Amino acid sequence: IFLGGAVALIVTFVASNKKNQEIQTAIELGNQLADSVRVLSSSDWNTFYQLNKGSTFHYTVSSTSQIVASSTLSSGETKTVHGINYIRWFYVENVYRNGNNDIVASTTPVSFEDPSTQFVVVRITWTSNPGGMNFSEFLTRTRRNEVFIQSDWSGGPSQEYFPGDNANHRFSSST
Repeated sequence: IFLGGAVALIVTFVASNKKNQEIQTAIELGNQLADSVRVLSSSDWNTFYQLNKGSTFHYTVSSTSQIVASSTLSSGETKTVHGINYIRWFYVENVYRNGNNDIVASTTPVSFEDPSTQFVVVRITWTSNPGGMNFSEFLTRTRRNEVFIQSDWSGGPSQEYFPGDNANHRFSSST
């Protein structure tokens, strides 16, 4: 009886340890993708903002740090760790605000889209957990990606670079 109980305890412990390892690996893979998404949104907000929105549009990040659209609803990037296939992808949603600048549902009356904020969900599934897990966060456009607005072009051509905070009235070329 004692030996049978010990074997059952060991089997339960090993199964629990294996499941914990799978979850930990999924968390690490999800965090890696979330980090890549943060970097890409920070480096090129315009491209990031123009992605198709909603959970039906799956995206991954390539090894060359490019956003890649997945071809089917069940697809994403497959990573194999210790013989287990993990599939990960992300999707993006627009963010809406009310008159108090609070984040609200898009169906809220008198709400407006905030083009400087996006809601991102990183999703990861694996063989023994097809339900998977989600990581979500709000990403915002950083100051570095602000839009440059110039309305006075009277200084003429020969502007070779954008001067940052020292906007002037010149432009790059007249064509």
